[in-house]
Amino acid sequence: MGIAKGAIGCFLETVGMRSTLGAAAGGGGVGLSSLPTIQLRLAEAQMRFEASRAAMLDAAVATIHEAVRDGGLSASQRIANRRAQSYASRIAVEAVDLLFEALGAGGLFLSQHLQRYWRDAHAGAAHFGVNWDAIRIMAGQHAAGHEPELKYY
Repeated sequence: MGIAKGAIGCFLETVGMRSTLGAAAGGGGVGLSSLPTIQLRLAEAQMRFEASRAAMLDAAVATIHEAVRDGGLSASQRIANRRAQSYASRIAVEAVDLLFEALGAGGLFLSQHLQRYWRDAHAGAAHFGVNWDAIRIMAGQHAAGHEPELKYY
């Protein structure tokens, strides 16, 4: 989530300094930040970041309440926490992807700082602890009343 937040700041800085070169935006010289395609991707990336943060905060509050009430955490809450962590990671990466794709091919250059956020986000999301496929199988098995085959909670 921190990478997504940083990517949003980096994106704002980048599009604030760049202008179009060609006729796609009416002859060139138009500031990127004034383009509706840039604005909609920015708004969606911000919302995905906020949704990832909300999922994590909700899980944290539920964890604190259960720990205070019961003196520990149930398997259900531990699985819910892992599910929230994994999904929050997934949608935070999607936020970075939205911004990275908006920069087009120019975003690939090492001189573009957003490419570093993109690489870091994907590297972090590749960690098994936030592997959405594995975690959602575990969470789905538990939700359906089955003993999870993967006990990563």
